[in-house]
Amino acid sequence: PHCTALGKVLLAFLPEIDRDRVLASLTLEPMTQKTVTSLAALRKQLGRIPEQGYAVELEEFHLGGACVAAPIRGSQGRVIAAISSSLFASRAEGDELRTIAREVVSSAGRISVKLGYVPSPVEMGGGARE
Repeated sequence: PHCTALGKVLLAFLPEIDRDRVLASLTLEPMTQKTVTSLAALRKQLGRIPEQGYAVELEEFHLGGACVAAPIRGSQGRVIAAISSSLFASRAEGDELRTIAREVVSSAGRISVKLGYVPSPVEMGGGARE
């Protein structure tokens, strides 16, 4: 979970006690030279995800690959799943990445609503935050 966008989203939205337990059990093995292998750096990334609304992985799992993931919420508001879109890392820059992030966040929001989640007024105006 430390080197995928889906894994990072799911970790970021776990209750703190559960997240700490999972993080303590991880070895943070490098899959590529870009994989985050520092627990402090991973915690910093995870801390930004709820505020940003999505997670990004750039060549951390496979060289040349990138991924954007967003949380799916159930009727009680808890994150119960995530969806993602993969792309070539060479296309994961600037506007292209922001466009994909907006689409992934929007799709996750629509799925969440179908599952009974009622978004807050702030989320209704949302989309991916930059």
